[in-house]
Amino acid sequence: MDRFKFRAWCNGEMYYDVYFDNLEVGKWEDNGDYEIIGDIIPNSMLHHAIIMQCTGLKDKHGKLIYEGDILNLDHEYDIQKGFIVGGSADGFFDDVSYLGCFDDEGREIIGNQFENPELIA
Repeated sequence: MDRFKFRAWCNGEMYYDVYFDNLEVGKWEDNGDYEIIGDIIPNSMLHHAIIMQCTGLKDKHGKLIYEGDILNLDHEYDIQKGFIVGGSADGFFDDVSYLGCFDDEGREIIGNQFENPELIA
């Protein structure tokens, strides 16, 4: 499983494989440079970054599922459209346990709450 991976929504863009240095959020560039993209302190001088953790699970296309992703879930006993991972502040671990009830073929990422707000009903 791919655990302890993070992505960040910052300044209207989604960044994958981000790292933390104190309260700053950054990304390693291909040339080996470290680019600071924001921080996790609201109202600071840098752009505020919203951090989302990878669940370690994949969808039917082999894509990693992160907090904030919007999924269609299909199981012979349960079908849900527009399920938001980590939809409540204290529900992330409950969500991951619930998602584990569906095999990879039963989970499909259709977007995320930041880049595709129109998918949230």
